Amino acid sequence: MNYELIELGNNCLPYDLKKIVLQNKSKTLFMLGCFSFNNICKFLENGIFEDIFNKEYLFYENKKIEFFTNEYQKYYHKYVIKNNKYNFLYNHDFMYDVSSNTIQNYNFVENEFKIKIKNLKDTFVNEKIPIFINFTTNMKKEELQIEKMISVLTKYIKKQFYIFIFLYSKINNQDDSKNEYVKYIYLDQDYSSWWNQPKDIKLLLYKEMYEKYVILMKSMKLETNFLPFEELNIIL
Repeated sequence: MNYELIELGNNCLPYDLKKIVLQNKSKTLFMLGCFSFNNICKFLENGIFEDIFNKEYLFYENKKIEFFTNEYQKYYHKYVIKNNKYNFLYNHDFMYDVSSNTIQNYNFVENEFKIKIKNLKDTFVNEKIPIFINFTTNMKKEELQIEKMISVLTKYIKKQFYIFIFLYSKINNQDDSKNEYVKYIYLDQDYSSWWNQPKDIKLLLYKEMYEKYVILMKSMKLETNFLPFEELNIIL
């Protein structure tokens, strides 16, 4: 492939499209968790990538986390840890003990973030075309800081890149034709609470995501070799 897929928020659906549907297992910085488009833009604009795991910004609910140990070397999916500086929510990373206010797998998660940061920076400068994937909820055009995001990314990336934005229905008065960087994909399937959907409904969502992604990729001549959805080995 002459391109790389990179999750860009707002939730875990870009990861679902990339890993579960397309079976692309590369690690990228915003692959799992809640990272809003505009907050990612602020993070990239500031350029301090280590902020994403900085202990000073990690909170559980409204309580700053005080203690960090390295008892476990694995991800954990029960507690939601918040990065207060950027309002990032990590719900697939930290093992947290409420009684002692302790993150118990900090070094493991920190090292994983460092790998993802390196991968993202490599993507900025290698020969492949970066394709950033975002799933967002409906919002007014002015609420999505698209032009600012493009401006920030062009400081890092001196080559062509694209941002694919998936939406459940169309942004009011959105002009899709004039921006060379951004492509919109409008879905009929509601994905507002996709994680709670029955498997048959979720498969319909994945099918629409995949087929409209394929149409766009073919129309842009980025790739033409895709299997029919029914032949993909999707495991839910």
